[in-house]
Order: sequence, then C-alpha cells, then structure tokens
Amino acid sequence: MNIAIIGPNCAGKTTCAKKIAKKFGLLRFSLGQMIKDSIRNHTFLGLITLPYAQRGNFVLDEIANATLEDFIYSNSNTPGFVFDNFPCTLYQAIFMIDLLKKKGKNLDGVVFMNLPANLSYGRALARTSTDEQIEKTTESITDRINNYRNSAESVLRLFAHSIPFLVVDAQQSEEVVDAQVDKFIKSLKNKNYTSSSSEILDKEIDLFLASYKINQNIPESHPLNLIIMGPPGCGKGTHSAFLSEYLSIPTISTGNLFRDHLKGKTPLGTLAGAFMNQGKLVPDDVTAAMVKNRLNDNDAMHGFILDGFPRTVPQANSLDNILATSSRSLDGVIYLNVPDEEIIVRTSGRRFCPHCQRTYHIVYNKPQKDGYCDADGEALIIRADDKEETVRERLMAYRKQTLPVIEHYRQRNLLREISGNDEVAIVRERMTNCCKELVLSKLASNNK
Repeated sequence: MNIAIIGPNCAGKTTCAKKIAKKFGLLRFSLGQMIKDSIRNHTFLGLITLPYAQRGNFVLDEIANATLEDFIYSNSNTPGFVFDNFPCTLYQAIFMIDLLKKKGKNLDGVVFMNLPANLSYGRALARTSTDEQIEKTTESITDRINNYRNSAESVLRLFAHSIPFLVVDAQQSEEVVDAQVDKFIKSLKNKNYTSSSSEILDKEIDLFLASYKINQNIPESHPLNLIIMGPPGCGKGTHSAFLSEYLSIPTISTGNLFRDHLKGKTPLGTLAGAFMNQGKLVPDDVTAAMVKNRLNDNDAMHGFILDGFPRTVPQANSLDNILATSSRSLDGVIYLNVPDEEIIVRTSGRRFCPHCQRTYHIVYNKPQKDGYCDADGEALIIRADDKEETVRERLMAYRKQTLPVIEHYRQRNLLREISGNDEVAIVRERMTNCCKELVLSKLASNNK
C-alpha cells in the first residue's frame, strides 16, 4: 500500500501522514523533513537546498527525485510508503509513479488536503519556527503559497484522472479528517473504493484554484513584462492576443520578427537569411539582437508579451542582459500546458484552402461542405506541418529543447503553469487571474 498526502502549506499533511504510517504500518517519506534535518546537520543535501528553503521555493526536481529514489531503494523491503507532501511538481509525480512501477509497486491512492490560501498563510505565520537556519518571513510564506498555486494544477489533475483521489476539507476538525482518510485507505485495501467521476473532481480542483489566493485588492490591469510558452498548437497566439489587449501591451513574436526583417532586408534579416538558406538554425545572438531592437521600441518599454523567445537557456540569459540594460526585468512566464494527444487532435484536424488561405478544422471549425472551402469551393488540403507524424516530431523536439527553460524559470519563481486543455473562455479566465496575481506581486515589490 502506497499513499501520497498532498496539499498547501500548513494543511495538516504531516500530522495525517504520521497517523497513517503508524496505523497501517507504512514508512513515511518526508522530503521536507529530510531537508530540514540536512540543513541543521550541515550535510551536502542541506547546503544545496538551503537557498531554496530560504526563498520559499521548491528544490530542483532532480534533487527531489534522487532523494526519493535513494529512500525507496534503501527501504525496498517495506510493506509500503506514505509520501508526506510529495510530489510537489508534475515531473516529481511522473518520476515517482514510474519509480514505484520499476519496483513492482503502484501508487494506490492520493489524499488532497484542501485549505484556502488565507488560512494557509495565517497558520504559517502563527507557527513557531523550530528551524533557526530557515528564516521565516512574510515574503517567504507568500512565495511558498504562490509556488504551490503555480505547480498544483497539473499534479492535481494527473492524480484525479488516473489514481483513486480523495479531496478532504482541511478546515474540518482533526477527528473528522482522520475518519475520512481512514475510511478511504480501508476501502482501497478492501478493493471496494468507488471514486468520484473525473468531472466532479475537476470541478473541485477548479474551485480550489479559483479561490487559492491571498485576499487583497487587485487592479484589473498593469504593465507587465511577460513570456508566454507552450507546445506548438497550444493556443499561444490566441491567448497572447487576448492578453495583449487586456494589458494594453504588445505581443512580440519571433516568427513575425524574422518575417519582418527578411521582408525589410535589414542587416539582421540578411544575416538570418544566410543561415536559413543553408538549412541551419539562426544563432542565438542573431535572434537576441532582433528581440533587443524590438523591446527597445517605445510601445514595448512599459510592458510586453514575448512569444517564441527564449527557446533555450542561453537565450533566457541573453534576455536578462537585454532587459538589465534598460533597468527592466521579467514579471512572469506563463506556461500553457496541453497534453500531446490533444495537440495532435488540434493540429492534425486542420484543413487549409490553398487559394484564399482560410483555415478550417474537422471538429472545431467545419466547412459547410466537407473537404471544400466555403469562400471559393477549392478543395482543402492538409499542410505538411499538420500531419500527425510531423506534429509528433515537433512535440518531441519542443519538449527536449524547452523543458530546461521551463525549469530555469520555475527555479527563479517566475513560472506560472496553466492548463490549456479547456475551452478558450476557461483558459482565458485562468490567464486573467494569473496576470492579476503577477500585478499584485509587482506592486508589492515596488512598494518595498
């Protein structure tokens, strides 16, 4: 039997995990406790994780996963584990599931301790710190709350759709919580657990995410310096256009920059074209120079949305240098996460009119006559870039190239991960709420 207890800061996860471990004979894995002990004892793990703990950030996934792997392999004969506040990120969740499978085990159930952000903040502020090496400040508590909100959605939805999943209201008394968790685990052991439908669980997750914020007056809009990231076909263009209008800042697409420079036969366009004509990638410094020129235009000096840059960690470092020269910095990186299979449905279903350039979709935007353009009656075609095998190759290349950039910004507490696997209006609302949170954070920082 292997159970994970997850949830916001101070939701009662450790208290619950300790009771489960004792009652059901499981071994408790607490990455947080291991890190605290390591910091106290000045071990190597403590030295490399102390900066993250002080900032209220998650430790690197690689560190967390390596610690988990060592713990499981060192205790391979145990009858089962209870994972206390683990996993914290999607990559940790996937790693844990795969690791258990390698050992012939499964993650049998997940308990989500649901607690509003204001209560999480209040409990954390009131809690007496026993770890002198980790300074507790209002900023670090707020950062910890925001970090959880940024990473929670993907983890919650993964478990809600794949593993027996119990949502517990952590505002209830300890006795009520214990009874619900106890009943859940016993039903798993007896193999008679009946899960709520994924639709019901998704609604509960939506309600949690919508309300998980520290209540303050949030301005509707404010100049922000943003990056929007996501796999090809995730809807970046649609959503960045909306955000551009909502925040009154320009969207800067590297694809458009290349086209404009090539069309205008600028020196940078000529240089980029020389590489492209040889089938080579345009060097990072050439792309960065185009971005720098555009970011220094008047309309971008008070806010922008970057689409398509940076694609690599060196490009991310170049962007920092570009912004530093004009005393600017990034406010946030919005990552639209959409499953590969959904991307394939979206892209492989596209149909294109070679005559008038109109685009259709066999599911979302059907032509009046199947296979023919409404405007001129031309037979619709599938572009080479939209073929399934091409899309899969592009997705593989994207994941390989971009995951380091995502992790780079996650560790800097700039990443805001949003599920883009919903109707446009729902995703738009998530992005709006995300921008409001970023505005709050920026105003608070400016007022220090």
